[in-house]
Amino acid sequence: MHSIKVRTTQNVFITYPIASLGDRILAFLLDYLILVAYSVFILALFINMEMDVAWVWGVSLGLPWLFYHLLFEVFMNGQSPGKRVMSIKVVRLDGTPATIGNYIMRWVFAFIDFYKLL
Repeated sequence: MHSIKVRTTQNVFITYPIASLGDRILAFLLDYLILVAYSVFILALFINMEMDVAWVWGVSLGLPWLFYHLLFEVFMNGQSPGKRVMSIKVVRLDGTPATIGNYIMRWVFAFIDFYKLL
């Protein structure tokens, strides 16, 4: 297993294990399984509603997909539910906890990469 060694301000080295690719993929799949289950649940609720409230569908389905990772990482100390199950979390390169600005930057770059694929 690969690890990273970080020097603290007291000149002590701390070694952290780096999450493997398999752990990251499983965490990703668990997170998207949660989002798909949520979407199926919302669609089942709105299946018999009139089309006059179609904007509610878009908001109810779109916002969780848009802000899922950002909100969970901010409020759950760098972990989404999938990451928590796999015991991995987002930290800065020096081993310190990520800040809200770091989470927002990750979120923005994730969307830039997503739109490059389109």
